Amino acid sequence: MTQPDQVAGLPPRWRERQASLAARVSIPSGPSGLGQTPRVLALDVQYAGEVAHLGGVLVREGEEPRTFVGRAATGAPYVPGAFCFREGPPLIAFVDALRELGHAPDLLLVDGHGIAHPRRIGVASWVGVETGIASVGCAKGTLLRADFRALGLERGDRVEVSLEGEAVGYALRTRRAVKPVFVSPGHGISLAESVERVLELPGQFRVCDPLRAADHAARQGAKGAPETGWIQLGSLSPPR
Repeated sequence: MTQPDQVAGLPPRWRERQASLAARVSIPSGPSGLGQTPRVLALDVQYAGEVAHLGGVLVREGEEPRTFVGRAATGAPYVPGAFCFREGPPLIAFVDALRELGHAPDLLLVDGHGIAHPRRIGVASWVGVETGIASVGCAKGTLLRADFRALGLERGDRVEVSLEGEAVGYALRTRRAVKPVFVSPGHGISLAESVERVLELPGQFRVCDPLRAADHAARQGAKGAPETGWIQLGSLSPPR
């Protein structure tokens, strides 16, 4: 578990950038206005050296999923608590490329954290703010604290993940008696709706199908083995 004091040594310009982005995050208290059947883009990244291989799966109820792959150079090293500097810009370039092709999503589901982050600016928040698209983080671990003793065994059971006494996410049970995932709003969506949107997505495992498929696409991209039918975006230029 990464605690806030472990990121105190970040370069000043990084801390300033995180603070600036965090100030732009908007977490509404009520419904987001996404409607009943939003276009959800699940996103994941795998790395081969300093190249980020991106996988995205666009899903909407009643439509066939569409899979996209692309790649981009990373512009920052991996630093705990500041992963968004490495992963955020390639993901933003990926989303922008999809919009240019006419595949604009309504909601981003990112393998990572939203505001459940020591500085309230995980990669899901970063990408949501910079693209202006509602976003949710869904991670397999937590950077903060949660009282797992209070977590029930049934699907949908949850306990708060908190920061400075405020709920910023949930440890969410997506399958009975299976380890939880950690869901937090990134931008433009409430804490409660973030959880409901994750539970709406199909899946027989701990992680929902769209995120599993995005992970698979990113891994295959990193191997240079994209599957037939996937839309290849090629090399992308991340914003700096």
